Parts: sequence; structure tokens; C-alpha cells
Amino acid sequence: MHLLGIELIFDCLEELSDEDCQRRLWLSDGLSGEVSSFAEAYERLFGDSGLGDALEKGVPQLPGELVRRLSSLRKNLDRVDDNRRPQEIIDDPAMIPVRADAAIILQLLKN
Repeated sequence: MHLLGIELIFDCLEELSDEDCQRRLWLSDGLSGEVSSFAEAYERLFGDSGLGDALEKGVPQLPGELVRRLSSLRKNLDRVDDNRRPQEIIDDPAMIPVRADAAIILQLLKN
């Protein structure tokens, strides 16, 4: 994973796994300097980090369990309607599996 933006991947996974972090960033007034959104977290994770391209091309050094969890996370993210207010997205039951997948992936990457 040395060609991937690993720090960005960790940051995005932490954001997607933590409801309190989502509330702090996605509901921010921008005065704290920290602001994000569901769409930004998704794009940074699978676009900006290079992870999406790597998964599509196949990354032989990634364990199968990690690839499966990343695929599950992407599918769960795609199930979330992001054409709503941030509070509605955060409170959406569809975010529960997103948070769970992101937390598991973080643990897999840390081990």
C-alpha cells in the first residue's frame, strides 16, 4: 500500500467510523477550520487516496479480508442518500453498517 495515501485512508476511515467525529465535521460552521461532509469523506477515501483505482485494478499485497471489507464499505456508502442535510445523513440507519465496516477496516490496517 506504499503508493496509496495511507494517512488519508486512515483519516477517512476514522471519520466514517465515528459518529461524534461526523457531527463535529459535517455539522461544522467552518469557524474551527475543520469541516467535511459525507461526500468529501467518500471522495477522499476512494478517489484522492488512490484506493478506488487500486481496488479496481487488484492489489495483490492486500489481504483478502481487507479487500472484502473495503468492497462492503463502498457498497454500504453507496446505499446512503447524500442529497440531504448532514444531520439526516448522520442519523440515517444506513450509516450503521458504514461505521461498522470502517471501524473493522481500521483495526485490520492497524494489525
